[in-house]
Amino acid sequence: MENTVVGGPIIRKIERADISAVANLMTHLSQIAVQSHPDIHRPLLVDHAREYLEEKIEAEQEFIYVAVADDQLVGYIHFEFCERAETIFSYARKNLYLHQIYVVKEFRRKGVGSQLISTMKQFAQEIENLKWIWFDMYTSNSSALKFYQSQGFEAIGTRMSLGQDSGFK
Repeated sequence: MENTVVGGPIIRKIERADISAVANLMTHLSQIAVQSHPDIHRPLLVDHAREYLEEKIEAEQEFIYVAVADDQLVGYIHFEFCERAETIFSYARKNLYLHQIYVVKEFRRKGVGSQLISTMKQFAQEIENLKWIWFDMYTSNSSALKFYQSQGFEAIGTRMSLGQDSGFK
């Protein structure tokens, strides 16, 4: 897919030169997750994020796009193509799974996140018989929920949990 310019930053595929900047953004996103659920998420070290990105940049089924404005990397999106075989319970299907999206604070509410989602949606349109773009999120993140709803996403289910504080070891 070609680079995208829609009245704002350039959206393009990640390049090796972007890895350190994206790794730094990943640590910011990790901090948000840790603050939200410290019992589940652990802090991401920038070196681990770099190693992760080095691996993912080569993966055939995974895609990372970055948003660049004024020669500064201001956001990224990471999604994966998943193909599931037919089982006795479900039909074969093709999906995109959104792993992460992040926009630096100064560029939020300026269309950058929408452009990143639009890039993923354009990618999805090129896949024949794609069934879903899906992801997991905490419903307590009301601003993210509003953002995703504004992009056309809707809840299709609920993941329930029963935590340690309920009495089991």
